[in-house]
Amino acid sequence: MTIDARGPAPSYAVAPLVDGFAAVRGLNMDSAEVVASRVVESSLLIRLRARVPGSAGNALALSTTAANLSLTAFTNGADGPPPVAAIGSILVTGDGADGETVTVGSHTYELDFDALPNVTAGNVPVRPATINQPDVADGLLSAIQQTEARLLIVDRTADAVVQFGPSLDDTSDCF
Repeated sequence: MTIDARGPAPSYAVAPLVDGFAAVRGLNMDSAEVVASRVVESSLLIRLRARVPGSAGNALALSTTAANLSLTAFTNGADGPPPVAAIGSILVTGDGADGETVTVGSHTYELDFDALPNVTAGNVPVRPATINQPDVADGLLSAIQQTEARLLIVDRTADAVVQFGPSLDDTSDCF
């Protein structure tokens, strides 16, 4: 069972957990397309790891309209064994500007510094506290993590998975 609670038209597949929450075998937080994290050595560098292991991760989109974002495309994904996830990165090299975008996988993130939210329809808003590099890096990292996060709940028989968030229809490595 999948419940996608995000977006303008969420879909709900109905297949209740047997015995309700008493039957829950596991809970897990997961990411849909990419896992975004901060690189310890640099507060301005965001590391992206493809969620799907293998060479398929090398094809994830990574592009920007921002002059002050330096991107490293997803690379080094290998089919294994064992499969290796592709890695990409975003380095914030200068201050952000309103309306600049970065596309990661299937999501386009748009910097928005207007007093009232003003983002192109379909884009994910990134509203940093200021235009300064550290704030842009924090805002972008937070937006990617929040957009990609999903909560998975599986019942004791593992024949029902309740999922909140984006889906890749693959929950096999989550429990």
